[in-house]
Amino acid sequence: MSINQRFRQVRKHLKMQQSEFAKRLGLSQTSVSWLEQDGNTVSEQTIRLLHLDFHVSEEWLRTGNGPMFSAEDDSPLERLCREYAVSDCERRILELYFSFDPKRRKMVCDFVDEFFRKAMADKQPTQNPSATKAGE
Repeated sequence: MSINQRFRQVRKHLKMQQSEFAKRLGLSQTSVSWLEQDGNTVSEQTIRLLHLDFHVSEEWLRTGNGPMFSAEDDSPLERLCREYAVSDCERRILELYFSFDPKRRKMVCDFVDEFFRKAMADKQPTQNPSATKAGE
């Protein structure tokens, strides 16, 4: 069985339509259809998302060895999510961020830094020139 067939098997096991499965993974329905066709490449990011979102065993997905699902995911991210009671939205953000390669994560951090710098600059009180003259 190919990785593409195992990818499809996961979706079928979860009783999800391609569109629903795609939405959960942040993909298009067309992408899911394409990934289910033999010979197409399933990216590392997609494999990681399957593991994080559905606890699919990466080993099983890649090779077919072992169980389809991980028994218990006690990754650092899982512990963090439990400790801080993160919402589903926050979890998806974290999972997506950590699925990126280091270069892309740095780009995200640079964007967030710039966003907050600009937001803080907008919050700085502006001096009213007429108020300054009146106080002189």
